[in-house]
Amino acid sequence: MARILFVSDAVWTNTGYATVTRHLIPYLAREHEVILLPFAGTVQGGFSKEVFGVEVLPSITSVQDIAYWCHEKGCDVAVILKDPYAVPEIRNLPVFHIMYSPISEEPVPKEWLDIVQNAIRVWVPSRWGVVQYIRAGGSKEKVRYLPHGVSTDTFKPILDTPREELRVKLNPKLKDVDVVIGMVAVNRQRKLIPNQLEAIKVFADNNPDLKVGVYLHTSVTPDGPHGGWYLNAVIETMGLKGKVVFPEQHYYRLGFSEAEMNLVYNAIDVLLELSTEGFGLPIIEAQSAGCPVITLAHGAGPEINFLDLNCRVLAKHYTIRGSWWGIPDPHHAAELIERALSFDRSKIAPKLHEKAKAFDWGVIAQQTLKLLEEASHEFMPQKLGGKQ
Repeated sequence: MARILFVSDAVWTNTGYATVTRHLIPYLAREHEVILLPFAGTVQGGFSKEVFGVEVLPSITSVQDIAYWCHEKGCDVAVILKDPYAVPEIRNLPVFHIMYSPISEEPVPKEWLDIVQNAIRVWVPSRWGVVQYIRAGGSKEKVRYLPHGVSTDTFKPILDTPREELRVKLNPKLKDVDVVIGMVAVNRQRKLIPNQLEAIKVFADNNPDLKVGVYLHTSVTPDGPHGGWYLNAVIETMGLKGKVVFPEQHYYRLGFSEAEMNLVYNAIDVLLELSTEGFGLPIIEAQSAGCPVITLAHGAGPEINFLDLNCRVLAKHYTIRGSWWGIPDPHHAAELIERALSFDRSKIAPKLHEKAKAFDWGVIAQQTLKLLEEASHEFMPQKLGGKQ
């Protein structure tokens, strides 16, 4: 048994990292002692083991807290589920650590590689990301593929209720539309929301007899310091005013439950995920719920797009570090929307759900435990790779 300091977003926050943490920790805690050090947790204090099943420490205030709590709690290893850019000083700290991070840009910047250089393992949730890591000069000996997962018991098709009723339940403004196209994405630069809306605009223009509705599960204003848009202005500029609905913004910030997100995926006709992803939780969640997804043919999306609805890359958007994300071809995306709508939902939904079971959290947790055991001879030398 190892004592693990798990460093990631607080389980009660509305992020993908929090979702992964919330699902993995209970499984890890069955075989190891786990202590959670959260980003954006409570500053004044954490929670006892009785509240969340594992001890939750006060919110991280600096990267040095990782070393402090590792030694204070006698931890064998820190598993850091976060973008390395959030913990740049970890490379200088005397801590056995595993960096578990998505790669969502090409090529992997030198800064990314420098930050993870002293990690004993680098877990990447897509095969595409593993390839990019190695191409950029990352260590083949350290890197491992470990995808994220999905709650297949929660995300499942709702086939006994007409989609028209589900649309109204999601948002009454969607009552009289013919087609609902959905997007689930934070409002920041990498998600390229205006480019995705442009694809919807092309589809709507190509199908003037269809009343198209758009459910945009995001914030109306930019999300933090990572870029973003005042989406009401973008929507008006594109001539989509009156077609787009958002979730209630305060509730969106608090976070929808997985059951509520299952309603979202069942109410919409197709999900757009036309950005370069390191994994893409909405992609696997939507398909587990039986909803077809259109992904970008760049990044991790095609690996988990069971219908192969992959939009070609029109151009490159370069980041400040010289890496790039793909910009989708709106005309090809519009064609793929039509293709997605041509499927019989009652027939494809059960098949999509069945394929998603390969990524059930129970399956992913077992892979995680195996990778921990494989690395244990480095952070627990007395085990020599075996059991005590």
